[in-house]
Amino acid sequence: MTVKFQKIIDGFSKYNVVTGDDEQIHAVLEQVGIEVDELWDLAKYLENAFEKALDEGNPNIADKIEQLQYGINFLCEAHSEGYKVLFKSKYIEQSI
Repeated sequence: MTVKFQKIIDGFSKYNVVTGDDEQIHAVLEQVGIEVDELWDLAKYLENAFEKALDEGNPNIADKIEQLQYGINFLCEAHSEGYKVLFKSKYIEQSI
């Protein structure tokens, strides 16, 4: 699973995105084949990867990972609280 999660970081890092670009995050998750029930493990992985990037002096990678963390943490919270957004992906429902 670690390799799969690393592919998300690698895939997302290729894009020049703005913080909160949730649609791009969802696209990368779908490309890698992440399932909804893997989001919580992914959130933990990103937390560790963020700390590792900082410790290794890679602030640019840490920034990308932090952007991913915001998006993944929102998805986890959305599933817990029933939130909906303005677009639909396999990870979240669309509001009407």
